Amino acid sequence: MDFTTFSRSLDSYRDEQSTYQGLALFTGGKDSTYLLYLLSKLKDFRVLALTIDNWFISENTWRNINRVLRALSVDYMIFRPSWNIVRDLYKMSVLKRGTLCTVCEALVTVGTYGIAMKLNIPAIFWGLAPSQFRTQPHWIIHTDFEYWKKIYKRYLEGLGEVAGFNTKAYQDFLRSYLPPIDKSSSLPHHVFPYLALGYDLGTIERTIQKLGWEYPRDVVGLGTNCTANHLHYYLRSRACGEKFEALIQRKTREGMVSPAIANRILQEDFSEEAAVDVLDSIGLYITPSALLSQLPEGAIDCFDA
Repeated sequence: MDFTTFSRSLDSYRDEQSTYQGLALFTGGKDSTYLLYLLSKLKDFRVLALTIDNWFISENTWRNINRVLRALSVDYMIFRPSWNIVRDLYKMSVLKRGTLCTVCEALVTVGTYGIAMKLNIPAIFWGLAPSQFRTQPHWIIHTDFEYWKKIYKRYLEGLGEVAGFNTKAYQDFLRSYLPPIDKSSSLPHHVFPYLALGYDLGTIERTIQKLGWEYPRDVVGLGTNCTANHLHYYLRSRACGEKFEALIQRKTREGMVSPAIANRILQEDFSEEAAVDVLDSIGLYITPSALLSQLPEGAIDCFDA
């Protein structure tokens, strides 16, 4: 699909009586940056860029975010949850799965839905590449209450399984951030532009670098925005061995990462000190090795970077 056809396919959202026609999740990483660039080029289409601040966005990423926002004509919002709520959830997620990602996935879910519904924004735009889907959906998903129940089960109940459904932290999280949704709710649609337009890493990198975006030097692995990856990749590189290397090589073949970045990742001896800093920041005063030894069997996902 070319860009003109893509733009015309969004005409129904232009007809909506709202200040913004689209909400774009803007992590500050390379894919969401290029997504925001594309959306900023749509005629008569107002986009609100949203960053879900999980408290681990790197300093270099914040610099990228500021440079990109100065270059593009879009409005911007930050959603940052209470540290006292998410810290305890992070502890539980790390002790059960060796990652903070379970909490962040739930944060993204409640953050995007909550803000889109509050501001009556008809569509949420995601910078997910085709290779990130196990089964590719249509590039526009017209959501309803049944779809929301699937999202809730995967991300909100998924967090509850990790944290404990009756724990104070989990109940506080739901009470504070879960938007009121029932069968009568008008839910925002989901739009995945890369499924329609294709994904070309070279084009993405060249374009966003012209906006002032630079590969951050204070994060590791495939991610380009989150310092919690220091723990995530340290644990996976040691628990998964050859499977970890195979995963990085597959991502390279799929065009998700350049050969130069893949080579850097495979040669990198992920810092135990940086992993310890992540653990200390959430109040888990144990070594990564001790954490690995006490994680439940199969907790580390060697097929997800």
